[in-house]
Amino acid sequence: MKDKMLEVNNLSVGFFTPDGTLTAVDGINISVRKKETVCLVGESGSGKTVSALAIMRLVPNPGVVTSGEIIFNDENLLKISEEKMRALRGAEISMVFQEPFNCLNPVFRVSGQIGESIEIHLGLKGKERDEKIIEVLKLVGITDEKRVFSSYPHELSGGMRQRVMIAMGLVSNPSLLIADEPTTALDVTIQAQILELLADLKEKLSLSILLITHDLGIVNEIGDRVYVMYAGKIMEKGSKNEIFGSAKHPYTEGLLKSVPDLGPVKKRLYTIAGNIPDLTDIPTGCRFHPRCPYVMDICKMKDPVESMFSKEHSAWCFRYFGGEQKNG
Repeated sequence: MKDKMLEVNNLSVGFFTPDGTLTAVDGINISVRKKETVCLVGESGSGKTVSALAIMRLVPNPGVVTSGEIIFNDENLLKISEEKMRALRGAEISMVFQEPFNCLNPVFRVSGQIGESIEIHLGLKGKERDEKIIEVLKLVGITDEKRVFSSYPHELSGGMRQRVMIAMGLVSNPSLLIADEPTTALDVTIQAQILELLADLKEKLSLSILLITHDLGIVNEIGDRVYVMYAGKIMEKGSKNEIFGSAKHPYTEGLLKSVPDLGPVKKRLYTIAGNIPDLTDIPTGCRFHPRCPYVMDICKMKDPVESMFSKEHSAWCFRYFGGEQKNG
């Protein structure tokens, strides 16, 4: 894998229901290099969070990984024991979930919740444990760390709770941090602070980050490479500059057009027509074709193959005819 810390190959995740198997993630390939921020982008329901949960081996029932491999530091996480996976979670790979208020236990103080992770992963107790709690609170930019140490979650602001969640994820200095919509429900100012914090931590701790978001504005702030996901499949991938400067897939183009301008409002905000398909009724051919302004007959019948525009940049779209075509 050379410089790749994480490599996900042909990953599929299905949910078994009385009406049949619903495929939430369908044969995706993504990678994260050392000391890099990779963004997984798409609308709600695209399969982004399920992909992250699969990497952590935390897909809830009745979901199951139906195919693929997840290679982390040259080891397939789908082949190791549950005991070994539990040891990796929090120690080598950490995940910051959406909505910290729902993730933090309302009846325990911050010190107890971070302290539990420290005891499990570092074996520290008493004074050493408390000193470590203060250390990680400072690490995530909390200046009144003693007050936060003794606080309950409801006594903290949304931005402060998110910092606490990030602190919990960094207790054992993991090499990969998965951040699932880390700025959801935060105002713009606090959002910017959290993104700046993640960028600082990446440099300070030599972190690799897999950031899940629906907001391309966030990607522009913090991303190095981007994967655009729709209805369980990757539509386009590339460096941030390639995606923002030369997007190829109509879905990516639509997402970019939907980003609000900061200047005076001159026209109605762009929206992509239609809705993301229900997993019980996935379209044949390209999954985006019912909403695509460039749809052709072939789009409705066949899955598009990968068209490569550079070493990093590819799109899965029949609209492109001039580059190297890669099957599979």
